[in-house]
Amino acid sequence: MVEGKRSRLHYYEVTNAQHLDAFNGFPDYAKAYVPLHHYFIQALDLMYDHLRNGRALPPSQLVRTQPRGDATRPISADNVPSISDTPPPGDRITFGTAQVRIPN
Repeated sequence: MVEGKRSRLHYYEVTNAQHLDAFNGFPDYAKAYVPLHHYFIQALDLMYDHLRNGRALPPSQLVRTQPRGDATRPISADNVPSISDTPPPGDRITFGTAQVRIPN
């Protein structure tokens, strides 16, 4: 809010993820969650490329994942799509006066 339009904040919200990735091997968790650690690594790689090479960070966005539904099914790119350089307008997170707007 203090920085306004000059803010360099980027916010990525990942659906169907939680911080305890070790639990994702259990059937009930595998039905509902994807590994959040995947996005932690991707975000670090994006920041490294930004700081090292000047690459622009992707805009703030909602990353829509798809739980695999079965712990025996391998996780694929369909389950954990990448943070996008050009997210659809309906997935962009926007910032207004004292408000963060996150799509449903």
